[in-house]
Parts: sequence; C-alpha cells; structure tokens
Amino acid sequence: IFGVFTIVSFMVNFFGFFGDVGLGAALIQKKEKLTDDDLKTTFTIQQLLVGIVTIALFVASPLLSRLYGLEESQSMTWLIRVMSLSLLISSFKVIPSILLERMLKFNYLIIPEILEVISFQLIAIGMALSGYGVWSFVFATIVSRVIGMLSLFVLSPWRVAFGVDMLAAKELFRFGLPYQLTGIIGLMKDAVTPIFVGMLLGAQVI
Repeated sequence: IFGVFTIVSFMVNFFGFFGDVGLGAALIQKKEKLTDDDLKTTFTIQQLLVGIVTIALFVASPLLSRLYGLEESQSMTWLIRVMSLSLLISSFKVIPSILLERMLKFNYLIIPEILEVISFQLIAIGMALSGYGVWSFVFATIVSRVIGMLSLFVLSPWRVAFGVDMLAAKELFRFGLPYQLTGIIGLMKDAVTPIFVGMLLGAQVI
C-alpha cells in the first residue's frame, strides 16, 4: 500500500512539475512592484498548464497502471485520476503564497503547512484504521491541500482573476523558463526510485 501511494504521488508530482514554468519564482524575484497583470497572467498560464497535465494524467492513467501491473488489484487508474486533482488544488495556492513571500510574512506561510500536515495525518490514520487502505492517503492528500489552500486565501486574500498580458508574460518567461529547467534535473534524480524502479520491480520494493 505504501509503495502504491508513493508511486502514484511521485508520478503525479513528476508530471505536475511540467505544469509550472517558473512563473511563480519570476514573480518572487521581480524587483518592481507586482501588477494585477503580473498576477493574472501567472495564474492564468499556470491554470492552463496544470489543466493540460491533469487531463493528460486522466487519459493516460490506464496505460500508466498497466505499466506497473496494478490496474486491477489496487485500482491504480482511479488513484492517479483522483490524485491529479491535487495539482489543480495546489495551483490555487501559488498567488497567495507569492504575495506573502514578497512581504516576508513567513510566519503566515507556515500556518497552512502546519494545518496540512495535521489534517493529513489525522485523516490518513483514521481512514487506515477503518480499512480504506491506499485510499486513506489519497483522500487525506486531497482534503489537506484544500484546507491549506483555503487557509492561504484567508491569510493572503486575492481575488481570482483570469487574463494574459503578453508583455508581462514575456518578462516572466525570461526568468521562469531557465529557472524551471534547472529543477528538472533534481526532479529526475528523485523520481528514479519510485517511478522507474517501481515500474521494473513493482510497488512492493518501494
């Protein structure tokens, strides 16, 4: 069960990495004051990319399940689909988090993280004791991220808005893309065991 959850969570996070092109980091390092166009552009592009990744995971989940030989016994297809929703939830946390970081309010940033950890542990343990198996981790992940997202919006209110300003996007991409590419190497290294070794030897070895 631990192996299956580890594989699915790493798989979702691995693909989710390509739903972020470093725009959040570009906003954090920007010396000038952030404009509404900066925030809307970053949010809109990220939502578009994360939406594409989520749809891709939803469609490809049967194939990914067959690669691990777990499509029947562990319902891995639906595990991947449900876990991919966590990417969409987390994408809503980006702008409020950036606004807090820009104001150096790190004491506020830790509150959602604490709430997520506590809620995850309580839900996962409670459901596991009730016999829900690997779904205990999945449900705990989704609910805890929703709690973290909502608490961030309370601490750092931001009115969700869509729109793309091409000039703002160009400036953000100039920093964001090289920044994101440097992280891919580290991600590949961390993903070797849960994704590729699991594919070859099975979830029981993870």
